[in-house]
Amino acid sequence: MSKKSLFKEIIQWIEAIVIAIVIAVLIRGLIFEPVIIDGSSMNNTLTDKDRVILSKINLTFNDIEIGDIVVLEIEAPNFKVLTFLNNYEWTKRLLPTASGTDYIKRVVAIGGDIIDIRNGYVYVNDIKLIEDYVKEDRATKAKFVEFPYTIPDGELFVLGDNRLHSTDSREFGSIGEDKILGTVSYRIWPISSFGKLQ
Repeated sequence: MSKKSLFKEIIQWIEAIVIAIVIAVLIRGLIFEPVIIDGSSMNNTLTDKDRVILSKINLTFNDIEIGDIVVLEIEAPNFKVLTFLNNYEWTKRLLPTASGTDYIKRVVAIGGDIIDIRNGYVYVNDIKLIEDYVKEDRATKAKFVEFPYTIPDGELFVLGDNRLHSTDSREFGSIGEDKILGTVSYRIWPISSFGKLQ
């Protein structure tokens, strides 16, 4: 093989690798990414170290509904080394960073709804929610937010399924839909629990 053809083949390999990296970054940033559950706030639906798929493209085509499991941004990610990238919001969406805080919770009320907590149960617009996914019966207790609570338009009220051990909208109030990173419908690990979530 001549030096010229060897150089051409190396360039082709570099091009293929760069294209593959760009495609992977776009898929992770715009379509879906794997997420590892950290903590017990969504027990028994999700447990610590479960792996799920975060769908970002769902937000483009579907409205968020009561019952959806979502990942929300609590603390924006920041780059610690290439700090100039922090000036561009799109880089934080596309590229992984070492910082940032996200929560995974369940949507229980949307903009315009009135949520109340009575005797350990959740009521939305005066209708008691049937929440078979909650870890313990009658476990929903009010915290810092005063109930009944009206959800502003464009915001969501989210709770963990493990109500006795969850930091959620009972403490920090409703959150803007723009803080939702995506929805979670499928668990991929452990294999024994692989499949669609309820």
